[in-house]
Amino acid sequence: MILDEFKKLRRFLAREGGTAIIYLWPDVFKPEADVACVILNFFKSQNLSQRVELFDYRKGLKLIKATPHWEGEVITFQKDYTRKLEEICKYRLKDIYEVRISPRTPEIRNSPFIIKSPLPPSGDFLPILDGRNLKRYKIIYENLTGYWIRKEDVKRLRYFFGIPHIVVGSGFRESGKVASALDYKGYPWMGDVYHLLPRTNLFSHNLGEEMVVEYLDSEALSR
Repeated sequence: MILDEFKKLRRFLAREGGTAIIYLWPDVFKPEADVACVILNFFKSQNLSQRVELFDYRKGLKLIKATPHWEGEVITFQKDYTRKLEEICKYRLKDIYEVRISPRTPEIRNSPFIIKSPLPPSGDFLPILDGRNLKRYKIIYENLTGYWIRKEDVKRLRYFFGIPHIVVGSGFRESGKVASALDYKGYPWMGDVYHLLPRTNLFSHNLGEEMVVEYLDSEALSR
């Protein structure tokens, strides 16, 4: 829906048929899981090409928005409040940053560079962090996952690991709020943690990284 990695997939869906996306809310799988989910329903049909529909499902199916000329752009479930935020803000994150996601659990488990151990195999290994390590404004640099990787191999996992940058979590571990911090050590991550990588080759901006983190952790954005 939002990541740069999937822009080709979004364009393919737009070209080949119609897409309906149903937002299910975070409590759909409680108590087994506390995670926001969507259903993506794709209809392969040239008659429906470039059509995308957004639905909300809480007490019943409700159509929020239908777009007949979708070309694969980022998909967001907007409200009046979020539209006002976008009108106020000069920049949008996707204009300033590439948004990347951490490796998923199966990739970590199957990677030849990852070791599972309660203790570090040696001093040249780094812990793999996940959402539990991310709090608002800070990162806990401890191993909570049990996964380790050599410092020299972190870029084999993702090219931007090892480089300081902003990380953003889904926030469900802190009362449903978005959590972001500056990973000044550039540690490797896994799971539902996103990485903001500056688009330095596109244009410059006068926002410091600390200012961006402060905005992402603000009460206004959590709302």
